[in-house]
Amino acid sequence: MPGQNPKPPPAVHAPQLWRCLVEGCRRADPELARQLEREPDIFSLLSWNSFFYSESEDIGPDLPWIDLVLERSAPDPRDIRDARSWNKRFLRLLYGIADRMPRLVDLIPDPHMKNTLQQANRYFENHNRLAEQARALLIDAVSAAWRDQVPICVIGHSLGSVIAFDALWELDHIEHSRAQVDLFLTFGSPLGSNFVRKRLLGAAYRHERRFPGNIRSWVNLPAVGDHISLDKDFEEYFAEMLDVGETREILQPAGPLYNLYRDENGLNPHRSYGYLCHREVGAAIQSWWRRGERQKD
Repeated sequence: MPGQNPKPPPAVHAPQLWRCLVEGCRRADPELARQLEREPDIFSLLSWNSFFYSESEDIGPDLPWIDLVLERSAPDPRDIRDARSWNKRFLRLLYGIADRMPRLVDLIPDPHMKNTLQQANRYFENHNRLAEQARALLIDAVSAAWRDQVPICVIGHSLGSVIAFDALWELDHIEHSRAQVDLFLTFGSPLGSNFVRKRLLGAAYRHERRFPGNIRSWVNLPAVGDHISLDKDFEEYFAEMLDVGETREILQPAGPLYNLYRDENGLNPHRSYGYLCHREVGAAIQSWWRRGERQKD
C-alpha cells in the first residue's frame, strides 16, 4: 500500500516497486530473489492514490534515480552526513512540534511537511468516503488471499501504512473476519506519531478493541533522516498488541537504517524505492517466506 501524493499509473509503478523489493530480497537471500522473479503475480499494488487524488505522476524522472539506488547497497560517508544533517534534524524537530500541537501546522515553513500533515488529516476526515474506499482495497485483497489459503504479507509505506493498519482493524472488529496477516511490514510510517495514533479507527477503544487482532508479526523500519517516521515510544505504545491479539512480535531495526535514495534534490530518506531495496526489508520478507515454506512441510 503506497504512501500519499499522486503516483504513476499502477501499470508502470508496480513493476518498479517489485523490482526494488526483489533486489532487497536478493541482498538478504539470493535464492529467494530468484524464486520471486519467477512469481511476479504474487505481488499486488493497492493503488488508492488513483481515486484519492484523481491524477497521476510521470514515472520517467524517477527511473534513473531508481537505477542508481539499486546499484548501491551500503551508505557512504556522504549519505550518513546528509541523513544526519542539521536540516534533517530541524525538519524532524518541526514535525515533532506539529505532531504535538497540530494547530501550528499552518506556521510550518516547509511545504512538504505541511502537505504531509494536511493529507493525513484529509484521510482521517474521510472526505467523500475516499478513506473507506482506500481501506476496502486492502480488506478485499486480504480476504481473497485468506480464502485461497495463501500466506499474507501486507506492506505499507508512509500514509499507506496508516490506511493498512486501519483496514486491518476494520477487517477484525467490523467485518469480524478470521483472516490473519502473517507479516505486516511498514516503513517511513507515521504510526508512531501522536497525531496519527489519536485518529486511528480503534483509538477511542481500550484493550483488545483498540488494535487489530489479526497481525501475527509486525516489522517497522524507520530510516535515519526520515522525519515522517516518528518512532519515539513506538514499541511502548503498541506493546499491548502482544497481549490482546494474535501479534507475536513487533520488531524494529537494532541499528541505524539508511535509505540511500537520491535524486536531483539530494538524499531523500523517505522514498519507498530506497526502503524496498534495503536488506532489512529483504530479511523481513525472507523470514516470512521461509516460515510459510516450513508450515507447508
